[in-house]
Amino acid sequence: EAHEAMMLKISVCMRAHGVANFPDPTPQGGFAVSPSSVDMISPQYAAAAKKCDGPPGAPRGQSRGR
Repeated sequence: EAHEAMMLKISVCMRAHGVANFPDPTPQGGFAVSPSSVDMISPQYAAAAKKCDGPPGAPRGQSRGR
């Protein structure tokens, strides 16, 4: 339960810091981040992930999936 609350807090934080389409955690306790809806290589994503202790962005050179 504490893990779920922490994961939800990360989701809320990521959205509050400009990653509007960041998903809520899955029932398994992870994030199903779609490259077509979340640009994981953007500077905005990187800044939010750092501030929110969120999942790291995609490695450089990876496609945005668009």
